[in-house]
Amino acid sequence: MKKIILLVLVLVLVTSCITFTACDPYNLEIKSVYDKIEDALIGKLNDGQEHKLGNVKVNSIVFGEEVDEDGKISVDVYYSGDFGSNEPRSVWSTYKLAARYYNALVDADKSVDALKYAEALDACIQNMEVVDRTNEVSFYSNNLELDENQAQQFNETFFSEYGEDQIGFLPYFIERVETNRIEEGNYNCEYKFIVKGFNFIKNSNGTFKLPSNTVATILTLDTGKSNVDVYEQEIEIYFKLDFSKYFLDSERLFSVLIRILLDGEDVSVNFNTTSTNKVDLTEKFIKMTMGQFDFKQPANAQ
Repeated sequence: MKKIILLVLVLVLVTSCITFTACDPYNLEIKSVYDKIEDALIGKLNDGQEHKLGNVKVNSIVFGEEVDEDGKISVDVYYSGDFGSNEPRSVWSTYKLAARYYNALVDADKSVDALKYAEALDACIQNMEVVDRTNEVSFYSNNLELDENQAQQFNETFFSEYGEDQIGFLPYFIERVETNRIEEGNYNCEYKFIVKGFNFIKNSNGTFKLPSNTVATILTLDTGKSNVDVYEQEIEIYFKLDFSKYFLDSERLFSVLIRILLDGEDVSVNFNTTSTNKVDLTEKFIKMTMGQFDFKQPANAQ
């Protein structure tokens, strides 16, 4: 199983405040390390690029499990931002990292010392070496711009197999792979997309507890603070429609098609889940990305 760190703040949830426990030095130091991590990661994403990405948002970090002959593992970073004249791009870049840094991160995650975890994660980011900056590039935003009712419809349409336990699907990479002219009833055009994202499933014994001070942008958080399991999913989605009936903004094509579908227009949709993997999440990192620096300092911490 690939190990995935989900940066919830920039992908899914919004918080308006930073929480400290009496602004104690321990949590202030964790916050300082985390700020350093963000700056270093964004710097690596832009390093060597002819056109710098603006408004960079990191959507996920995936650590591979296989160690190569040099003792390194792969690290995939999915991120988005603007090129030049505010043109949106989503990009997947690959890095290599000496396995010892990742092993230290795993060990730190098992401890109760959040500062040690932050420092171990910082060491991972600082020591990643770029392999490929542009494995895949997409023009589509992972923000589907759905209101609460549309988000509920979206989940019921694509993930009804999970029933009431389905909380939300959050895409982190959307790619159009085919556009075909067809003659099928009222339809003359077919679009095929590959969508990668995280599926949140309610589970009282789940590995991740939703933070308390959240506002959903895509999630349908009707389950409150329930524990959830998270699965990484890759889905093929096919839309068929009469192209002449609609004005389709090429840079927002996927979200526009979703909205047309949810509005009950004459659009056919078929989907196929091609892979599902359980995600290993760390509560420490989730809280840091949420601005919740309220960790309890261990008695033996320096």
